Amino acid sequence: MKSADVDDIADALAHPDGQRERRVVHAIAEIAGVSHRVARAMHDAIGGMGGLFAVDESSLIAHGLNESGAHRVMHAVQLAREYRTFHSRGERRTISHPESIWTLALSWGWTEEEQEVFRVVSLSSMKLMRGVDVVAVGSVDRVDVHPREVFRVGIRRNASAIVLVHNHPSGDPMPSESDLALTRRMIEVGKVVGIAVLDHVVVGRNGWRSIALDGTIPGFGDECDEDN
Repeated sequence: MKSADVDDIADALAHPDGQRERRVVHAIAEIAGVSHRVARAMHDAIGGMGGLFAVDESSLIAHGLNESGAHRVMHAVQLAREYRTFHSRGERRTISHPESIWTLALSWGWTEEEQEVFRVVSLSSMKLMRGVDVVAVGSVDRVDVHPREVFRVGIRRNASAIVLVHNHPSGDPMPSESDLALTRRMIEVGKVVGIAVLDHVVVGRNGWRSIALDGTIPGFGDECDEDN
């Protein structure tokens, strides 16, 4: 699932109009792996955007999606709600310790997700949270992330630093070797871009792990660059 598809659904939820509805139909087709005709028919049958945000998975199946496609669409809708909730609240909480990320994960249900979801938490120089963005959605045991997507978010948020976060649906938050390698790569790119990577926090039903606290990378103890 592409983050752009989730963004289209979130945008349409926040600002419903005809043009955005066309983008949502396209996003549904991409996410569910169906034709635009099937996506449009389903969209119209459930009552448009209002229906999409009130419908359940079984109703999507009844209107033409298979079980896998319906599950992916409902997950995208959940992420879109999360995006909308954060921005409507205008939250400015301080993220001064990795445990703050764990609190966020619990309150937003990240530990219950059935696919790996990679998020970027953007911070100011005072470690005020400027935004939380989904940059990739993977499978049950893998998510592919490119630095371009990660730092595009940080630049857009005018971030001085970022925290990487992803979940392990297995419940075990122990970082894998690929998680560690990805973190090191992001740190190096961050040095070039000028956005510090403070930590990579892995969450699961059985708890959380901070790669910074584990001593693999420098972390929250380091100062961010001066805010713009």
